[in-house]
Amino acid sequence: GLASFSVCAALIGCGSSSSATEAAPQKDFDGSSYSDMGDCTFGIINESGSTLEGADVVVYVGNPKTDYIQIGYESHDFNGGALTYIYIDGMLNTKEQLGESQGTLELKKDALEEGTHLVEAVQFEGGVSRSLKGL
Repeated sequence: GLASFSVCAALIGCGSSSSATEAAPQKDFDGSSYSDMGDCTFGIINESGSTLEGADVVVYVGNPKTDYIQIGYESHDFNGGALTYIYIDGMLNTKEQLGESQGTLELKKDALEEGTHLVEAVQFEGGVSRSLKGL
């Protein structure tokens, strides 16, 4: 059978929080207490469309022994001087220096399971967290 990966992330905006965030034990990051702010955008892109254009991005995994699949992303108006942490379902996927950028993410393990997955891009600057969320 086919498994699908869907990111429901119409638009990702910057957010900030001054309170400490306690992550669930199984997650590296929980952005639920961060609010949207700023003009940063981040989107997932593949042949099925772009979350920047309002599409749900779907990836079909035909072989259950597949180790990983790559999927594209695009970012706009990030602070290029800060490192961005990209999480999928609360688990750290990669660290990138984003600005006006394009690149790829490797989807592995649980991110290849059928269902809707959350992608978050987070910048930490001078002790203040900036969160970019896919919903």
